[in-house]
Amino acid sequence: MRPRSGCRQSGCPIADQPRHQVRLTRRGAEATALANRVAAGVEAEWAAHLGARPMTQLRSALEQLRDLTDPYA
Repeated sequence: MRPRSGCRQSGCPIADQPRHQVRLTRRGAEATALANRVAAGVEAEWAAHLGARPMTQLRSALEQLRDLTDPYA
């Protein structure tokens, strides 16, 4: 990881595991909070434009796609 990035990597606390932990730095947490605020604003704008029922349908369709494409969801 680069020193100016939004996360840092460290060794796994379980000695026999060849894994690494990746944690957000303060900068990474701030970037995450900003991204969440922006996403909430976009979602609110879409909801105002589409209305409640179409927005619910859109969210449902997007969640189905996430289930299909994101093995960690």
